[in-house]
Amino acid sequence: HLMGESLSNLSVKELKQLENKIERGITRIRSKK
Repeated sequence: HLMGESLSNLSVKELKQLENKIERGITRIRSKK
């Protein structure tokens, strides 16, 4: 169970990082246009 919890926490952090990257990419595309 502890292993699963640690993996879930890491996945959440990764998802947040991916969301930040996507948001930055969108802002860059909008700024270019």
